[in-house]
Amino acid sequence: QQLGAAKGLPVQSRMLVDPAVTALRTREGRAFDTAYVALAGPRAHEAAIRLYEAEARNGRDPQLRAFAANTLPMLNAHLAAARQLERTVAAAH
Repeated sequence: QQLGAAKGLPVQSRMLVDPAVTALRTREGRAFDTAYVALAGPRAHEAAIRLYEAEARNGRDPQLRAFAANTLPMLNAHLAAARQLERTVAAAH
């Protein structure tokens, strides 16, 4: 948020209303697990990583490029956790 604000970029500070996230509130058990993995699982993390990799490679602002590059290890760790969660959910059902 600090870097975005310093660059004059719009910074999302409030949670957006997302119908898919709202739908999760109505689910329980296996239905919740499956829907959660579909929404926030490996595919979502892979998409975020692609965006950050593109910014780290091709971004025009050096500070934003550095931020993207420095964030990639954390995103990759989250991807590994999402893949493990996906395997766990699949094995449990």
